[in-house]
Amino acid sequence: GFSRSAPLWGAWVASGRPAWIELQSGAKVNLVEEFRRGLIVGTDRSSSEYWGDIGDLDQRIVEASDIALSLWLFRKSVWGDFTDQQKHAVISWLSQALQKKTSDNNWHLFPVFVDAVMRSLGANGDRGIAAKHYARFKEFYRGGGWFSDGPGELFDYYNAWAIHYQLYWLQQVDPEWDRVFITNARRQFLTTYPYLIGPRGFPILGRSVCYRMAAPVPLLFGLDTDPEEISPGE
Repeated sequence: GFSRSAPLWGAWVASGRPAWIELQSGAKVNLVEEFRRGLIVGTDRSSSEYWGDIGDLDQRIVEASDIALSLWLFRKSVWGDFTDQQKHAVISWLSQALQKKTSDNNWHLFPVFVDAVMRSLGANGDRGIAAKHYARFKEFYRGGGWFSDGPGELFDYYNAWAIHYQLYWLQQVDPEWDRVFITNARRQFLTTYPYLIGPRGFPILGRSVCYRMAAPVPLLFGLDTDPEEISPGE
């Protein structure tokens, strides 16, 4: 619940919107403080709210990527105020995602992204491990901006939501990371992807049907990075 909500809070605040929001109940919440508090206790091994150690093939590897993204979005309002001990706890928790075995699919991007965020914050990541995961991920590229989600020909919503989403944020954190390939893959993807969206919606394509809600994501990223390639109407 925390890791999947925090990127929204971070994007909201990073865009210049106020940290204080009013809930439907009338209660007011400070998103910066909520994230700060959650991150501190979630990475504190002595806390009852500790998120737990990350193991092989662990869902926490996925969540670590969202925590890293949220931390990067909140970096100006949160990271600088952390004590050295708090920073060490956060980095120690995140770094576990670099050392563990991942599923052989889009999961390879999670340690790559965690490493990029850690290095952007001045922490020591592991560029070698990140490069190894990324090289394996690129073996799944099938051309035209499309990736198989693992060995074979496994095409589904993750092309739009998990893969191009992750590559977009990787470029924001580390603009030079395989810049030409990522940029070209996104541009090629957008030459065909919009035609999957029609007056009657979006086709059933693979697992995680709820991710149909994320269908516009690549179009938004394309408008942000290559406005000449896609129109605001699209």
